[in-house]
Amino acid sequence: MERPDKHPGPVRLSFNLQYTTLTSVETMGFDQRKHRRIPFGGYIHFWPEGGDLAGPGTWGEALNLSESGLSFTCEKSVLKGTRLEVEIKMPDRTGYLRMLSQLVHCEPTGPGGKIWNLRVHFLEPHLEELVAMRRYILQTADPALAAVTGWGRVLVQGMPSVVAHYREFSPEQSKHWTEDTAYMAAAEIAPLARFQQVLEASLGNKTPGSVRLKGTLRIKEKSMAWVELTLAKGRLRLLGETIFSKQDPEEEADAGLRVLAYNKEDVKHLIK
Repeated sequence: MERPDKHPGPVRLSFNLQYTTLTSVETMGFDQRKHRRIPFGGYIHFWPEGGDLAGPGTWGEALNLSESGLSFTCEKSVLKGTRLEVEIKMPDRTGYLRMLSQLVHCEPTGPGGKIWNLRVHFLEPHLEELVAMRRYILQTADPALAAVTGWGRVLVQGMPSVVAHYREFSPEQSKHWTEDTAYMAAAEIAPLARFQQVLEASLGNKTPGSVRLKGTLRIKEKSMAWVELTLAKGRLRLLGETIFSKQDPEEEADAGLRVLAYNKEDVKHLIK
């Protein structure tokens, strides 16, 4: 690998794979694959956590990208578990994204073992600055789904907002959401004290009856919606019914959702 003399320009991408939306009959298509992975080319730059970010760092070449992490090659072996500051350039935005990451894979590749294949896991996917990356991944992997997905945040009084993306149910999905065995009704969380602690820390209430959502896409009043919240400990998918919905000119869409159900897998993960 030839080390660049200066910071590279915009990443050049080559997409050669075919993507399909992965759904389950059991979940009736409400939820998609947890982390889509797309081919991603171009130079990346990384430093040890706490290192001098003004220093030279180490260059690598990206292979693929998902919401949860990045695979790349470089001419340097790095100890598994090392925390790194990784910088990438997204093609659809100016500037660079810098993400705190942890190395989860490192092995030699190619003749002579002079090139190393590395994979890092992003440690702070809940940051609002990373929404641009997540939108780009979805747009690349599934343009049709991206067209009906809104991006925004759940507003919590007196607390930081929570990054979210969401979709309105089709009329057919709205009729049958109670049949989705992947979800538990909001009333069922009453005995789950640890999950209630997560909700209180994130949404300001142990049993939030409703949430306020602001974002790029307006959802119709009295409709059903699927929402994925990106919390510090992981994602939380929920189903809700629109209480109100409005959008003033030049403003984000604004909606209130009555919380109806939570994804069981996410609840289990968040209370570990």
